Amino acid sequence: MFCGKRGLHCEPNQGSWSQFFLSPPSLPHSKTLTLTLALALALTLGKTVGFELGVPMADSVLRQEKVRRFEEFVDRRLKPDLVNAIAQRDKVFGQQKTFSDLKRNIENLQKYGVTSLRTMINLGSEVYAQAEVSDTQHIFVDIGMGFHVEFTWSEALDFISVKQARLTKQIEEYTHLIANIKAQIKLVCEGIRELLQLPAE
Repeated sequence: MFCGKRGLHCEPNQGSWSQFFLSPPSLPHSKTLTLTLALALALTLGKTVGFELGVPMADSVLRQEKVRRFEEFVDRRLKPDLVNAIAQRDKVFGQQKTFSDLKRNIENLQKYGVTSLRTMINLGSEVYAQAEVSDTQHIFVDIGMGFHVEFTWSEALDFISVKQARLTKQIEEYTHLIANIKAQIKLVCEGIRELLQLPAE
């Protein structure tokens, strides 16, 4: 058959395409077929490049597909999981601070024997009103799920101690989870770097 503008005569059944590229035949109107033209010819005919330029085209496509899947796994799974874990840990940190402040306030009430006080309370939407507490020895504590329980000072301190221990354990669990996710992201990125044959940072 004839292919190309110069009317190059190519016999597909005579030898492999790798032999064709390694030992280019004589051309009617030129001395040799350049490597660039040979590659373009092979691509036009839909043939696989068989000579050593690094990685064969089939392997290169497979490699790019693997890189794409790894990148999607990092962007769509690992990174959202990391953001969520950090947000959950920050939420627990906030709860821990709230109970620490409550514990300090109760201890101050006990220390100075305060049985009544005037304070500002939040009515909602950052609107505050002055309030008078006639009996400070009984307080309502948020125990979670929107429930509040009336405690004495000692009962509240006991509950806070238990709650703080539980919150500390949750923080440790989230910290461990965050470290694991970061390690997975690093591992996948190393795999992508190896697939792309990039130097280590």
